[in-house]
Amino acid sequence: MSARAKRATVGTIGLVAVISGVLFGTFPGIVANAEPAAAGQLPVLNELQKLTASDAAEGDQFGSAVSVSGDWAIVGAPFDDGEQTDSGSAYVLRRDDNGTPANPNDDTWIQEAKLTAPDAAEGDRFGISVSIDSGRVIVGAPGDDHAGDGSGSAHVFRHVGGSWIHETKLVASDSGGGDWFGGSVCLRSDRIVVGAPFDSDISTYGGSVYVFRDDGLSWVEQQELLASDGALGD
Repeated sequence: MSARAKRATVGTIGLVAVISGVLFGTFPGIVANAEPAAAGQLPVLNELQKLTASDAAEGDQFGSAVSVSGDWAIVGAPFDDGEQTDSGSAYVLRRDDNGTPANPNDDTWIQEAKLTAPDAAEGDRFGISVSIDSGRVIVGAPGDDHAGDGSGSAHVFRHVGGSWIHETKLVASDSGGGDWFGGSVCLRSDRIVVGAPFDSDISTYGGSVYVFRDDGLSWVEQQELLASDGALGD
């Protein structure tokens, strides 16, 4: 089995494990808690809850991407057909401690929202990458064709008054067909990093990463990062 096929298999299985609010492992939607371990021993994982989408359907691949921050989690389902065939979606979940914050064993994770791109189109794969932090989430849609087939995009949502509101759509300043911008994403505070693994700026499919900063008014592209030794197919 090729490396690409192996990655696809893991995405299909899609395990979500959360230990005391921290993402643990990559195996659909099982939340686990760790018991304290003796020195030199690995912690024991206890399954607390299996998470599934409220509207789960065959082939959605819920669990292909996961991210956790505090009491919030986001789970991608990039092959969800809710808007268009394989347009994708992402689900935001919130941890409820059921009135016993000192006992994580009775925590419940509740689906708060289902996110989709406002311009969802067939094959966008929205939800193939996700990240959540400080009341915001970013979701990659690398199959978006706004600047050519598979040029890609990423969408930022913000938690406002109990709802998740679409804040902006990010694209690379030099977007091109096949870049797959949004193939990976990371959000921390006022910075966003978005991967474009098939960008050919430095070499064919050499890849690149874009850094965005929140200036208080909008998300501004700061820099495109390229490997100093970028080569074909990196």
